[in-house]
Parts: sequence; C-alpha cells; structure tokens
Amino acid sequence: MKTSEIINVLRKVSAMREEVDPISGEFIYTEEQISKQENSINATKEQKLNAIQDYRLSLDDEIKRFQEKKAKQDANIKRTKNHQEYLKKLQMDLLGGDGLKTDEYTFFFKESEKVEVSDINLIEDKYCKFEKKPVLKLIKEQIEMADKRKESFFGASIVKNKILSVR
Repeated sequence: MKTSEIINVLRKVSAMREEVDPISGEFIYTEEQISKQENSINATKEQKLNAIQDYRLSLDDEIKRFQEKKAKQDANIKRTKNHQEYLKKLQMDLLGGDGLKTDEYTFFFKESEKVEVSDINLIEDKYCKFEKKPVLKLIKEQIEMADKRKESFFGASIVKNKILSVR
C-alpha cells in the first residue's frame, strides 16, 4: 500500500468515530469495528515505516560508497594536477626563462602581479569593502604610491609571478 493511501485510510478511520446515522442519531460504527480497522491500518503503517527506514539506511551505505569513490577521484585529480605542475616546472627549467618556438608550440613567459594581503588588520578601512574585504585595486595603487615615495604600506604587498604560456 502506498504511503498516501495509508494516510487516507487513517483519516477515514478517524472520521468513522464521528459518523452518525442522520435518522437515528446513533454512531454508525461500533468501537469494535473502528478498533479492528485501526489495528489493521496501524500494522500496515508500521510495515511501511520499517520499509522506509530500511531503505533510508541502505541509502546511507550508498552515500558512504559514493563519498569513498569521490575521495579517491579527488585524490587522483590532485595527483594529476601535481604531476601537471611538475611537468610545467620542468619546461620552465628547460627554457631557463627564455621563450622558444618549436614546430608545434610557442613557449613564452608572461609577468603577472597580484596584491597579497598579509594582515587585514593593518589595512585601513577606506581600502576595504563590507566586513573588511580588501579592495585590491585601491591597495595596489597605494602600494605603488608608497614605493615611489620610498615609504612602506603595511599589511599588503605586490607579488610578481612569471607564468609560462604555451600556444
């Protein structure tokens, strides 16, 4: 029996207690008839609850299997990315900082900069958005201005990276 059917039968059994014969004014169903129906539907309800719980528990096991499988896949992804980075480092070492054009690829280096905040508490509020989120563009401008004046900008610095690009 479906869950919705069980719920409907429970409602009907509950309504049976209040059904009155319009002519005689007496209850249509006896307490014995109602109890028999309640016992029957309650047994069905218990079986349904047990079946649902068994299924839920089996899903817990399935979730654990998926999580274990995902953990293995995540480890494989991480290992593959690390290997990829290692190969990129080998290429950079082979190039020695100079670009090179081969028959298949062009290897060249790009310079990039990023603002790295070392201590958010040292950054003035005027360089932050809501909840102390730094506005990196403003901080970068201030660092560059401080560098020109031979001053320090505390709490952040500009980090320069050399990136290998391949076409």
